[in-house]
Amino acid sequence: MDLKLRAVCQQFGRKSKEMKSLCDDVCITISAIEGVSHVYAAFKESDEMAVAFVVTVGSGVKLFEIETCLDDLAIDYVIKCEEFKHDGNEDNHTQQNVPIQEEAIIMLRDCIKEHADQLFSEHRYLSIIKGFIYKVNNSNPGNNDLNEVRLAMYVHAKGYIPIEEEPFTKKIGGIDINVCEGEFILLGKHADEVLDHISMGCQVSRHQSGTLGLFFEHAHYGLCGITSAHVLLTDIELQQLKQRGKIVASEILEVFQPSSPNKIGTIKEVIYKEGDSSNRGLEIGLIAIETRTPIHGKFPKPRTGADLELKYSSGRADEIRQNNLSCVKFGVATGYTKGTIVNKSLPNAMRSLQWNLNSGTATIALYNQVEIQPMSGFFAVSGDSGAPVFVIDGDGELVCVGIVSGGINQSPNVMVTPIAAILEEFGISKLKSFTPDLEQMKQNIEQIYQWLLQTRNETK
Repeated sequence: MDLKLRAVCQQFGRKSKEMKSLCDDVCITISAIEGVSHVYAAFKESDEMAVAFVVTVGSGVKLFEIETCLDDLAIDYVIKCEEFKHDGNEDNHTQQNVPIQEEAIIMLRDCIKEHADQLFSEHRYLSIIKGFIYKVNNSNPGNNDLNEVRLAMYVHAKGYIPIEEEPFTKKIGGIDINVCEGEFILLGKHADEVLDHISMGCQVSRHQSGTLGLFFEHAHYGLCGITSAHVLLTDIELQQLKQRGKIVASEILEVFQPSSPNKIGTIKEVIYKEGDSSNRGLEIGLIAIETRTPIHGKFPKPRTGADLELKYSSGRADEIRQNNLSCVKFGVATGYTKGTIVNKSLPNAMRSLQWNLNSGTATIALYNQVEIQPMSGFFAVSGDSGAPVFVIDGDGELVCVGIVSGGINQSPNVMVTPIAAILEEFGISKLKSFTPDLEQMKQNIEQIYQWLLQTRNETK
């Protein structure tokens, strides 16, 4: 079959109807193999006539059995797994937090604004576009290495170009590009553990499971919690959200902690804003809390790793500051993790291919998320969507700067929606505080004092 594919490609061209028909037949055969979730035909970057099939498989499948079936077809193939993972294949030239001129940021932002939609349209498996600083090795003795801005293009399978597409150009808008392998993955997952009183960082679920991020008092709904929209909505509801931008629930949509039937409240609103070159994108679900209300700013005991015993009681939230880039988060799957905020000014655009991979269309696209690099291991994994992210101020207090929106497959880095964009969307300036109300404390002390006086007088 491999020789036949090459012969048809050479005779009729890789974009011909003959080639498409033959590749479609092979894809149908591969799709019938148990454990295969998606497949597409591609040509190798090094040889346009070398046709291969990119086969995506689910987690936990027996690769040997799939490989045996593929070998029997006598085709060239590459297997990709769906699970969120990091293979350690980082670009050593990438610079994370070096100074960058405002002109370079504007150039990157304008380039992404002008070209992102077209790039996503022309490249079916392009998932992330982001600006980064590249270290250019200078071979001249005595000269320092140079730093330059570039665009990173993250695709489903590096080196394999869908048969009907063209390779990326070397430059876009005058900026050099680097092609990388990876996808923007939305970090929802199943978990368990019932709490008497819910808290930030606990498990919530409806369509899938994620992390309950933060609380605040809403003018109409009362006490509310927030998490990522994709944790709460079905695929059909997500498509409706994408079309409308905002859904106000007209029926009772129950939310559970950690899972059904342990209800904690109902969905009131879900909001999706893609964002643009100047504005942050967000996808947020608003939950009215009806039972097991939170009583403190503590986090659940983590299942793995150290318990840092941090508390978030002040309700303080702020923009990310360049002088405070160390951060910490608490999520269901990974508990406490520490990270460093990567150049917060560098623009990016990304879309999730995971939800509708078979049709090749992205359900959610987000602009200008903030990238976080873990200090070790992972900063977040599946199940941590919605997890609150904090910096620690000079007084040792936690200050919220965002919530986890997704991760980059094949990389330990994570994307975060800045809290400022979320607060602005809901028209609030502060999250729920769990610090004592001083005025109420004064009243309580006065009541206790009067009771003591009365008791003393009665015993005389």
